[in-house]
Amino acid sequence: MKKCLALFLVCWSSLLPAGAKVDLLKQIPLIPAPQRVQDNGDRFPFPSRISIQGWPLQDAKQRQAINGLIDLLSTMPGVETVLDRPADFAIVFYHDPAVVHPEGYVLQITRSGAAVRARTAAGRFYALQTLHQILGFCYYGPGFLYEGEEPELPDAGEKKYVPAWTVYDHPRYPMRSLMLDLGRAVFSKAYIQRIIRIMAHLKLNTLHLHLYDDEIGGYRFDSLPLGHENPLALTKKDLQELVRYAQEHHIAVLPEIESWGHVKSVVYHFPELYGGPGMYGGASFAVGEKTFAVLEKIYGEIADCLPDTAAIHVGLDEARWFVAPGEADKGYTPEKLVTIIYDLVQKVARERGKHLTMHMWADHKGRPIPAQVGPNLVLQPWKYRRSDQERIVQALRQYGGKDKRPVMMGAGITSACRSGDFAATRLWCLAGDPYPNVLGATLCLWGTNNLADRLIMLYAGASYLWSPRNLQPEEGDPYSEDLRFRFERNMQNWQLIFPDAAEAALDFDRGLEVFLGRYLQPPFNGKAVAPTLEHQP
Repeated sequence: MKKCLALFLVCWSSLLPAGAKVDLLKQIPLIPAPQRVQDNGDRFPFPSRISIQGWPLQDAKQRQAINGLIDLLSTMPGVETVLDRPADFAIVFYHDPAVVHPEGYVLQITRSGAAVRARTAAGRFYALQTLHQILGFCYYGPGFLYEGEEPELPDAGEKKYVPAWTVYDHPRYPMRSLMLDLGRAVFSKAYIQRIIRIMAHLKLNTLHLHLYDDEIGGYRFDSLPLGHENPLALTKKDLQELVRYAQEHHIAVLPEIESWGHVKSVVYHFPELYGGPGMYGGASFAVGEKTFAVLEKIYGEIADCLPDTAAIHVGLDEARWFVAPGEADKGYTPEKLVTIIYDLVQKVARERGKHLTMHMWADHKGRPIPAQVGPNLVLQPWKYRRSDQERIVQALRQYGGKDKRPVMMGAGITSACRSGDFAATRLWCLAGDPYPNVLGATLCLWGTNNLADRLIMLYAGASYLWSPRNLQPEEGDPYSEDLRFRFERNMQNWQLIFPDAAEAALDFDRGLEVFLGRYLQPPFNGKAVAPTLEHQP
C-alpha cells in the first residue's frame, strides 16, 4: 500500500498555490454520498488498537464480508486489529429495529469507537462499507494531497485523525443495478466476482447480465446448443455460482434473455427462427410457435439458476416485425407478443414453484402493454447522453406516476463512450426522484469488457442511485468539468484503499479486451470471439 501511494503521488501535479491549507477530514469523499453526515465537533488521533465486535464471525460467509476492512487495517503500520476482544477503539454492530429503512443504517463515531445500528444484514453491510472508506481516508489521506497542498493541522502528516461523525443513511432507490454485456464481450466468472465485490462496496444491489446478443452467445446452455460456439461463455455451473456469490454480497442477479431482436447468435443455431434484420441490423425472431418453444426452454434453464424470488429481463427492444410462415392468421401483434412472452415467463415460474418478475425495454417509441398483463412487469426506458435531458424528463412524465406500473431507468453509457460518463445517470436519478413507481436505474456497460477505463460510470453512478440530490455541479460549471475532476481524483484515491477496484486487478481478471465481439489486443487483435459475429442469416 505505502509503495502504491508513493508511486501515485509522483504522478500528480496541481494548480493550487503553494502552501494551500486543507482540512483533511472535510475532504473525505464517501461514495455513495450518505443522506446526512452530522459533524459532532470533535476529532481524535487514529486508534492504535481496533476491535471488531458484534459481527457474526462464526459464519464463514459473514466473516468473508468483513475481511476487506480487516485487510485494510492490516496495511496500516502501527494499527493492531483484534476480534471480539477489548480495545481502546471498538467497532460494534447492533441489531436495531428502530432503523426503519431495510437498507438503512446509523453509524456513530466517537473516541471510544464506531457503533453501527441497522435492522437488516444489508444495512450493517452498507455501514461497514462507509466505515471502510472513512478509516481508509483518515489514515492515508495525508498521502492524497496534491503538490502545494498542506494539511490544516501541522502534525496531520504523521499523526492521523478521525472525525466524530454520525452518519444517517439509506438509499433513495430500491434497485441499483449494473449491466454487463455478455452478448458483445466476454466476462469470466472471476472477473464478474471481482465486479460483484466492487458493486457491493458501492452499495449496488442488482447485477443485470445481458446473456446474448447478435454478436456473441455469452452463456453456454446445457439444454440447447446456444453459446457452445463461444469457448469463453459462462456455463450453467458458473451462473449458479455467481448467483450464490452475489447473494452473499446482497446482490440479486437479473439475467437478460433477448426475446425478439438482437438474436443473431440464437438464429445461428436455429435458422428457422430468423424473421429478418433488427432495427440496427442483426436479427429479429420470426414470431410464431417455434420461436416460443425455444424461448420457453431458454427461460426454463435460466430460471433453474435463480432463487425462488427473482426477475428475468426479456429485452424486446430494437426489433422489426416478422410473422413466421404459416402463422399469419393467428392474430399476432407486437402488443399480443408481450402477453405471450409474459405468460411464458409466468408458466416457467409456476412449474418451478418460483416467483419471477419480468423486465423489458420500453423501446424507442414506447411499448404498449396489454391490460391483462398484471403489475408483475417492469418497463425500462433508456438514454445515455447529457444532451438527452429533455427526452429523459419526457420519458419519466410518460412512465412515472403513482398508479403506473414499475419503472427502471436505463442509464450508464453507450459502447461509443470510451472513457466512461455519469451525466445521464445523474439526470435520470434526479428526474425520477419525485415518482414513487420508479424502482431505480441500471448503469449499462454496453459493448465492452473494459470496466477499468470506464470505472467512473460505476463510481459516480452508484452515488446518484443512492442519493441523487448530493454531488451536483456547482454554479459556473455548466459542463460538469469540475465535478468530473473531483470524481476522478477521489476515485483514484479510493482505488488505493479498496484494491479490488484497482485498474491492474480489473485488467488481470478481464484478460484480453473485447469490443463488439472482437478482440482488441494481440495475439488475436481484430479477430471474432465466436463465428456468430460474422454469421449472415
